[in-house]
Amino acid sequence: AGGIVEQNESALLDLMASDDPILAAGAARLAGEMEYGPAGPALSELMTHADPEVRRTAVAASGQIGASTVAGGLVQALDDPESDIRQAAARVLGEMRYHPAGDTLKSIVTGRRIRSAETSEKIAFFEAFGMLAGEAAVPILDKLLNGRGFLGRTEPAEIRACAALGLGQVGTQAATVSLQRAVGETDPVIRSAVSRALKGGQTA
Repeated sequence: AGGIVEQNESALLDLMASDDPILAAGAARLAGEMEYGPAGPALSELMTHADPEVRRTAVAASGQIGASTVAGGLVQALDDPESDIRQAAARVLGEMRYHPAGDTLKSIVTGRRIRSAETSEKIAFFEAFGMLAGEAAVPILDKLLNGRGFLGRTEPAEIRACAALGLGQVGTQAATVSLQRAVGETDPVIRSAVSRALKGGQTA
């Protein structure tokens, strides 16, 4: 595949459409390494491939290319059956600063599915939400971090910690105020996340 592409870059798109998942994944990897922008739509298509390794490679390559044409596929990949692919898609969308994905991420971080996700997935989604929703994320994340419900109950510690990390990605004055409200938390998981968010956030 590498030899073919050296002679003709456009052949890369044909290789990505191959029925052979190994060849398709290899072509997607090359597209990422080459930062080949025209491969964006083909990468988005590969994110729905039956083979998880092809989907995984397509998401990773999309992060290297950073073209807006991959954004739609990445948003769909937030619902991928594989946790690591969902996490990677969230991180790439955050790095791309693709703000239209903010609403989708909002529905995820406030929904039920995220509560049963592994810790790394929670962190990826909450941080991406903070990056992309910006100031609009503050009331939602503040409620998760500092809010109290029936009989004064708070959210589980892991959700509160992830909300703090999301606020750290927002980095505005309002986000900082919300984090400072939780500085006195006794739970070490929450306290550590709040401290990390305050150090990493940039007040604006």
